[in-house]
Amino acid sequence: MPPIFRRLPALGLGLLLLAGQAWALPQGAPLLSPDLSAWKLVGKRISQIQGQVADVQGQPFTQALSAACAGAYDFIWDAQWAADTTAPMKKGDVILLSFWARAPHSLKESGDGRSQAVLELARDPWTKSTETDLRIPREWQRFYVRMRAAEDYKAGEAHFVLRLGYEEQTLEFGGISAVDYGQGVDMRELPVTKVTYEGMEPDAPWRAEALARAEALRSATLTVQVLDADGQPLPNARVRLVEKKSAFYWGTAMAGERLMAWGDSPQGEKYRSVAAKHFNMVTEENAFKWQALAGDWGFAFTKDTPLTTLDFAEQNGMAFHGHVLAWPGWQKMPAKVKELAGDKQALRQAQIDHINDTMGMVQGRVAQWDVLNEPFDNHDMTDILGMDSLVDWFKAARAADPKAQLCINDYSILESGGGDSAHRRSYEATIKYLLDHGAPLDVIGLQGHFGAGLTSPADMKKILDRYAAFGKPLLVSEYDFVTDDEPLAAQFTRDLMITLYSHPAVIGMIMWGFWDGAHWEHNAPLYHEDWSPKPALKEYTDLAQGRWLTRAEGVTDAHGAYRARGYQGDYEVTVSQGGMTTTQPATITAQGGRLEVTLARPEVHQEGVGGRGNQDSGIAAPGTKAGGGSKGK
Repeated sequence: MPPIFRRLPALGLGLLLLAGQAWALPQGAPLLSPDLSAWKLVGKRISQIQGQVADVQGQPFTQALSAACAGAYDFIWDAQWAADTTAPMKKGDVILLSFWARAPHSLKESGDGRSQAVLELARDPWTKSTETDLRIPREWQRFYVRMRAAEDYKAGEAHFVLRLGYEEQTLEFGGISAVDYGQGVDMRELPVTKVTYEGMEPDAPWRAEALARAEALRSATLTVQVLDADGQPLPNARVRLVEKKSAFYWGTAMAGERLMAWGDSPQGEKYRSVAAKHFNMVTEENAFKWQALAGDWGFAFTKDTPLTTLDFAEQNGMAFHGHVLAWPGWQKMPAKVKELAGDKQALRQAQIDHINDTMGMVQGRVAQWDVLNEPFDNHDMTDILGMDSLVDWFKAARAADPKAQLCINDYSILESGGGDSAHRRSYEATIKYLLDHGAPLDVIGLQGHFGAGLTSPADMKKILDRYAAFGKPLLVSEYDFVTDDEPLAAQFTRDLMITLYSHPAVIGMIMWGFWDGAHWEHNAPLYHEDWSPKPALKEYTDLAQGRWLTRAEGVTDAHGAYRARGYQGDYEVTVSQGGMTTTQPATITAQGGRLEVTLARPEVHQEGVGGRGNQDSGIAAPGTKAGGGSKGK
């Protein structure tokens, strides 16, 4: 689960643009020396930066600025690259800054690095022409930042800045240029290229193939046998199927502290009603974390806080995903736990006690628990106790609640494109260690915080296949996509849903919030802060609550049977004839389903045959298509 912080807004006229194509530009005046030695590290915390000019191969440039940043800065300008301008500028001049950048190391869940491109007066009052936030992917990507000069500047009176004062990360910048096009150029004519990913084309063949695969994988036949009062088949009875709940988990994170604070206010009512409308699983975003339960986060978090979210889920028939039991980095645990670092037995017992206490609060009420969270970056406790402690935590969790599925969870697995990475290899090795040593691991969680580096559907499938090889269900546990390009976010959300729903190992997708007003990056997938819908809402509802949620209607045949193919989930079946009507529940599992209904006066009798399937198998899922009647949404 990501830390809580607010996004820095882009100021002025600067626009962040990513590009992968050539542009025919007019002639302009260069503003930067092509020699990278003109760039200097400046700021009061540059001692925490390992900066150099590094050689680069296989790119349109041969050298790049490289900065390994230690993190823990007070301000983003505490460390930055800066280069003085080499030519004068006039107020209102149109300027284009262009460079390539990558973040080979980042602690962000998306795998992105962070920086900010600035043009400013190189002395007080530091007047800015642009401050443009940058999200930099793992692989080389070209950036364009366009702006207008805020003032007249002599040569060397202003400088360009690439800020570094964020969390621990490594950033590299190459092919840097800045050109002043004067005032005869429309800034809108300068390069504007959106982030893309392979397979996003409307007619991309993979999409139709995946949708067909999803239909075959996620749907099965329900047989409704209708009998009369004498137990004889009843032909021509009308049967209506309505899927009420998908077997696939479509979930969201919610914040118990907000539910408590808003109560029955209009804001609280809206937050609850929209969540209940769109989702069938809920996870508590923060209040089950150890620091919250220990009181480190103040009065807004008590043991009642997460129970508020759990109560809401139960009242609305939603499954609950618990987050999180062991997050073994000092910064993720109560301050008092770090004091036990010198006493291995006490430290080991503290973690076991926390698992027992937390799960004991809600035993039998939670469908899934994140037992281990983000072990790649959080291993202070493991460094002391050893890897075998991870196995102990899973075994303790199983004993504390035998019915709950036990999960591992980490970020930068699905994000930042295909190929391999140290993070992916480490996650794979940790999962293998757990399973080889008898840990009762049930579900593999893949977070899904996307940013500048998007993963194509083809690469996504390869990653899913890689972790599905362990033979465990996969859960996308924390999806969001931080971007200002809402049409792109809608496309990517749609394609991600199709990719996940068509994969046999995936059992669900949890959004890490759905509304900007309650989202850790103020950039949620579905709703703006004023509750106006984002384009992704239509894509989400068209699939999760439309195409993949079955409605069907028809009449029984001469043998009193009605058969319909529907997506897996819980159904409401209504049978009627001659003024008699009965409504009964039914379930379609991977094996299908059967319901026997007796329609008679004055007493109606029915018997369900077959029962529920195992939603934890990784196969159960929602519905859309039906046979024997009309298909509807």
